[in-house]
Parts: sequence; C-alpha cells; structure tokens
Amino acid sequence: MRASECRGWSLLNNGLLALVIAVATLIRVYHLADMGVSFDESFTLRMVEFSWPEMMDRIVLETQPPLFYAMLKIWLSIVGHSVLAARCLTVFWGVAGILCLYFFVKEGYWDREVSRSQNFSVAEVPALLSALLLALSPIHIFWTQQVRMYSLPICLALLSNYLLIRALSEQSRPVLKWGLFTITAIALVYSHYFGLFVLFSMYVYAIVHQILNQSGQPISNRVSGPVFSACGVWFAWQPWLPYFLTQRNRVDHNFYLPELSWDVLGRSIHEMWVYKGFVPSASNGLLIAQVAFLFLLLLPLGRKRADFLIFSCASVVLLLMCSISYFSHPIITPRYLQFVWIYILAAISVVCCRSPSVIRPFAICICVGSMFYVCQRHLAWRERAAQQAGVRAAVEHFDNSRFTEDKLISSNPMLFTSILSYTENRQYIFNYLPASGFPFYQGTPIMKESDYLTRENIAELASDTIWTLDADRGSMGRVPMPETWQLRSEKVYREWFATLYLRVYIRTDAED
Repeated sequence: MRASECRGWSLLNNGLLALVIAVATLIRVYHLADMGVSFDESFTLRMVEFSWPEMMDRIVLETQPPLFYAMLKIWLSIVGHSVLAARCLTVFWGVAGILCLYFFVKEGYWDREVSRSQNFSVAEVPALLSALLLALSPIHIFWTQQVRMYSLPICLALLSNYLLIRALSEQSRPVLKWGLFTITAIALVYSHYFGLFVLFSMYVYAIVHQILNQSGQPISNRVSGPVFSACGVWFAWQPWLPYFLTQRNRVDHNFYLPELSWDVLGRSIHEMWVYKGFVPSASNGLLIAQVAFLFLLLLPLGRKRADFLIFSCASVVLLLMCSISYFSHPIITPRYLQFVWIYILAAISVVCCRSPSVIRPFAICICVGSMFYVCQRHLAWRERAAQQAGVRAAVEHFDNSRFTEDKLISSNPMLFTSILSYTENRQYIFNYLPASGFPFYQGTPIMKESDYLTRENIAELASDTIWTLDADRGSMGRVPMPETWQLRSEKVYREWFATLYLRVYIRTDAED
C-alpha cells in the first residue's frame, strides 16, 4: 500500500479517536462541579486531609488499598484542596481508561501480515467502537465523576491488558516489556483489590498462551516471563498483605452488601448497564446477562490472541466474584461489576465488527444507539440531581442564620463528612454518637473522637439553640434530642442521595 494511503487511514483513525475522547471528556465534565458531594467522596476527601502516617493508619480501618489516597493527597497538595480539583483527577483516569481500552483492542487484533485498510476494519474499528461504548457507559461516567478510586484501577487493568499483549506478541526486549507490565500490575493491586481477580485471569491466560505457542523452547523458558512477573507482583504485595487480611476479616464480619441471589445478581447487572437512569429490574438484568454471555461465547470463535484474553478476564473475574459471594461474603454490586463490564463491551464490539457485512452496520448502530440512549437517560438524571444540592444549601443556611455559638449536629458520619465539604466553620459541626456506635462502612475510619456528641453531651450544652441535619435514608436516621430541647423550625432540602431535614431546637427553659 502506498504511503499516502497509509497516512489517509491513520488520519481517519486518529480523527475518530480524537472525537471519541472529546465526547467522553465533555460528558464527564458535565455538571462536574454542581453535583452534591456524596458520602463516598466526602469520606475520601477527609481521609487525605490527615498527615501521611495518620492517613495510612486510618486506611487500614477501611476496605481499600492506599494508592489512590496517596495519589489524591499529592494531587491536591499541588492544585489546592477542592471538590472540583479532586473530581478532575478521577475524570483524567476515566478518560485515560478509555484510551487504554482502545489501544488494548487495537493491539490485540492488529495483524502485521495484512494491509493497512484491512487492519482498520479488523483492529481499529473494533477498538474505536469499544472506546465509544465505554465513553457512553453510564456506570463508567458516574464513577469517573466521583472522588473514589474506581476510574484508576479500571484504567490500570486495561493498560495491563495492553502491555501483556505487547509482551506476549513481540520477542524484542522482553525484559523491558514484562517489567512495564509488572509495574502496572503492582499499581493495579495497590489501587483496588479486584485487580487481583483481573491479574489472576491474565496470568492464567499468559501461561497457557506461552505453553501452546512457544513449542520450540523448554517449558521453563516459555513461562519464565509471566512466572517472574507474577512473583514480582507477589513480593511487592507482601508489605500490604497483613493489612489486607485485617480488612478482609472486618468485611467478613460486618459489611452491608446483600446475600447473593438471582434477584440481586439481576438487579446489579441491570444497574451496571443503565446506572441511575432507570429503576433496576432483576428480569431485565438477567436478560442482559444472557445477551452478554452469548457475545462472550461467540468471541473465541475468531481464534485471535485477544479473543481468549478478553473472554478470560470477563468470565474468570465474574466467576470469582460469584464464588466468593456464595461461599464467603457477598461482593456483587454494580461498582465492582465494572471490572467485568469493560471486557463485555470489548467482546460486543469485536463480535459486531466480525458480523457479516450485510448486517454489520445495523449491529454497530444498535450497540451505539442503545448505549447512547442509556447515556442520555443518565445525563438527564444528572441534570435533575445537580439541581438538588441539598447539603450545600442546608449548610449555607446554617452558616448564614446561626448565632455565634450555635452548633450543627448530624445524624450519621456519612452526612457529617458531606457537611464538612461545604463549611469553614468546622469547629461548630458535630455528629451524634449512639450507644451502639456506627459500623465501619458508615465512615468511622475518618472520624475523630472530638467529632462526636452523645445524647448526654447534647443535654449539657451551654447553648440555647441547636441545629440538626437528618436524612430520610434508613442508615442515616435522626438525631434523638433530649426532652429539654423543643423543635422550633424545620426546613426540607432535596439531595440526590437523600431528603434532608435541617431542624432548629431551643431549650424549653430558655423559651420560658
């Protein structure tokens, strides 16, 4: 093929890729600063306010590894501590993950023995379609806009897939290629524990691939790359292993996810597809699961190197999730299913692009159209949610209306940390502490002892006025005021995750 034709195909591909990335970025910055700060975000933001030693001690008390917290702490120390700045970091990793999915699929299906135009059809179009579907995926959009670690490990998982394909397919500089893969794999397991599931599926694939495709060498030479890489990840994981076991034990004894059932699995899968735009339905979710499973079964029929890797990552990770949920502790939830969803999207894209030429345009249009529809529904939900900034409005009313020594008491640490994101008067913000305390997953790892007030403490306060912020969400509850305090007024605020009640109490003897 002439050089001018190659440049033409490259320009077309790069232009389409730039368009996909631009769309993905615009969607993810839509109302980025307007959405109310959720508990997950406020928890993360307060965690990185502690000093490095104290932050590391408190991370052990929750359920995640430390890499994202360390990265966020460094980032905010450079650009300034704000919700928008923190969200920009997760948006960056979300968009980077879309790029990594593109390069992974392109590298996995690129054939150096065919023409540039053929590679555009068999490698670049599936890669572009995969990137577009992920760009429009509501669950990826939502968690990319949240100050939590999910966009980082998704990006690292896809980058690991790309580097693994490079290490397995190119014989030059194997030490460098396996070294880059190993470094990324270490970062993956330090960013989210589901990275262990993804890496397990990748190492199984890599060892089987080397045994079957490097028959002219001794078996020890064939598997040396993946084996040494796995050993490197294992040794790098050892310093954190005791803390991981401590966190795992805490989750086994006290966590909030429901037991595995067909209803839970179906609702989780449906929510993974539509996220926030629809009411999740178990029957719809199980139907989506069957369609996705069909695409995964059709994928290996192409007998390409990436077919089996995508199939392995999707099926093994889901199988491990279901097995652990059934035999140990439930871990099925939409946010975790993202580690399966990214590979299902790749499988759908590849199978659609392999369909007969007569139906291929229709198959691609159906995939893009359906994802565009759920994306549009998600953005409509986000538009409504951005107008329900209840915590911000309630805190502003408190700051503007309170007397000098008035205090605001929240009903739950999940609400308390969100309040802190909107006020500079933190010395007047407290959280009610019941006799039974709170479970760790409601925010106790980032709470200080001085943040709490018991019912007895409230009764002994010298102030004549107390404000409380309660929520109708079952786990948040209401501050139980002593009998010496009488409700004076109540204002209702709508937040996207709950309805909030800002109440003002006065002492009965003060009123007299």
